[in-house]
Amino acid sequence: YFFSHKKSDKNEIQFGEQEAMRLMGEPIRMETFMLYSVDVKNVYEIQYGKDIWNQMTEDRFGNTVTYDIAAKEEIAEQIRMVQVLCKEAENRGITINSAEQENIDQSANEYFEDLKKAGVTEEGMSLEIIKEYYSDNYLAEKVFSQLQQEVEQGKNEQDDMEQEENTQEEIDHEEVEQEENTQEVIDQKEVGQAKINQVPVTDDTKLKVAENNESRNVETGNNFDDMSESEQHSIVQIIADLLEKYSSDYDYSCHINWPLMELLSFETELEDVLVSNEELNDPKETDTIKDKTEDKIENE
Repeated sequence: YFFSHKKSDKNEIQFGEQEAMRLMGEPIRMETFMLYSVDVKNVYEIQYGKDIWNQMTEDRFGNTVTYDIAAKEEIAEQIRMVQVLCKEAENRGITINSAEQENIDQSANEYFEDLKKAGVTEEGMSLEIIKEYYSDNYLAEKVFSQLQQEVEQGKNEQDDMEQEENTQEEIDHEEVEQEENTQEVIDQKEVGQAKINQVPVTDDTKLKVAENNESRNVETGNNFDDMSESEQHSIVQIIADLLEKYSSDYDYSCHINWPLMELLSFETELEDVLVSNEELNDPKETDTIKDKTEDKIENE
């Protein structure tokens, strides 16, 4: 939904070493990009198979590209969305409390240990980057959940207003009937009250009342797929507005360091993808990246 392709100021961004992309003036390191790539790579291979990476597909712009490029486009957009939601968290005063941070740090430590067992060293991936990755995604999820609740609450309030209008119409109708048949209505109420007084309040009656009350206070869920089509559309529009608010200058063509991306291949196994980041930290490889960047600029 949110890809931006303005083809502007291509030559103005000078990427730093290991900078995968630039968002809102801040560098996104290759280590961060690779952490996001883990889930996307798995999803693509589960859906299409492990031999798809050099096969051709159509990207969001209608261009014919390899699945490798399409996946990298999607990863870049995921990172952009998370960072924008983190910006909105600052605006809303949403933070991560100490208990949440403790759980985040524990998960990051466990993941870091798993990576070391798989052969990834601290030169390839640092614990600090992993903690930042977990924290950003958790904070973004908190903001997204709040947005969902606001959309659902707005719908519930609209439903309540419609219900109140219908109820008022019923009340007005009853009042007209009462004016026409005042004495008859009074008699019916007296008889009805006498019958009510004879009915015992059983546990079953209390249960039905409780169920009725619960039906009036439905909890808002946080599962996007469970939302109605109109609610999903509202969420998408809100996210689009936030992306425009915080990163309106983003350009897919120039804010992603594509020469560096070319050195990363999803054809390799997951562990090898992460290990390969150590090679990207090699000064010789960095010189190659700079050469490729300069060549690409000259060609364009």
